[in-house]
Amino acid sequence: FDFTKKMSQQPAIGILFGSQYITVAFYNGKAIDIITTIDGSRSTPVFITKTEDEWMVGESSKEQHIYNMQSTTTNLARVLAVEAYANELFSYLVELIKSHTGINVNKQRACVVVDQDNLRELVVNALSKHFASVTSLSAPSAALVAYQYDLPRKEDLHIATLDIGGHSACLSVLKADTQGYIHHVATFSCDDDNVTGDAVDALVMGYLFKMFAKKAKCIKNINELSKKGQLKLQYKSEEAKCVLSSTNKVQVDIAALFEGIDMSISLTRSRYEILLKPAITAAETFIKGCLEQINVKIDHVLLMGGNLLIPKIRSSIESLFKKLLSNDVVIQQSKPLREVAAEGAALQGS
Repeated sequence: FDFTKKMSQQPAIGILFGSQYITVAFYNGKAIDIITTIDGSRSTPVFITKTEDEWMVGESSKEQHIYNMQSTTTNLARVLAVEAYANELFSYLVELIKSHTGINVNKQRACVVVDQDNLRELVVNALSKHFASVTSLSAPSAALVAYQYDLPRKEDLHIATLDIGGHSACLSVLKADTQGYIHHVATFSCDDDNVTGDAVDALVMGYLFKMFAKKAKCIKNINELSKKGQLKLQYKSEEAKCVLSSTNKVQVDIAALFEGIDMSISLTRSRYEILLKPAITAAETFIKGCLEQINVKIDHVLLMGGNLLIPKIRSSIESLFKKLLSNDVVIQQSKPLREVAAEGAALQGS
């Protein structure tokens, strides 16, 4: 990758296409801003609902999913597989950018990061109909651009990027040389599903159901819940996980979860951190295995992905890196990967 060209004053759009979320950043020539949705969210869930009267995209569609499952499509791959849904998604993004920036996107550059390699060409080709030019970048490279590792420096740096997201985890090693070039050294993908955010959601969901079943005394298996009931429990579990990253206790309530019985369970951070042990152990095993195969000195570590925003997981991983590498290793605590990658893509697009 060649990032030696100085940043221009040309505005540009950066878009991260994750399997479940899309995040858009706007570089206006001087500063970068994450484009928020109409409800103030900093990312758009990949949910699309088609009713008789209208299309719904993002958060409004996600809210409908529980009640209108047959007409709602989720996940980027499934959305892009149907032309009408794909067109609606891209139209939504273009209008979101226009309303936030006031710019004519047809004259703007865009750079995209697409989590799933097999969808990259499809996304680039589709967006090329709306933007003046569209390029693509990998998530680790975009993150390094966002942190300005692409600038000339006095000595080479080797940076390990650890990305633990909702559905996957990988560790990449890149070299930022003295001339401002970034070189790919190695990438390792984790094949243990216990590492991911989905696994953490499942742990929380399993605990909440266990507590509910214990109180209700009329249900033993989570599959006895209706599909709507399972979705409600899943979404509440995701919300609880996010809340417990900043508070010590969360109350989870679901009306009439099973046969008219309400669920009302409290979950403390201490209990939550006990539930996290399998995810932490799996992540530590993965990292140790990767570092054993790397024959270069790691100078900096960049932590990315939603799971690494969980305080217990982040602190455990930081301690492991310092133990295995050196107490002097620089650990960058990033914002969510989707924001960092979108910002880096916007800079590169300029």
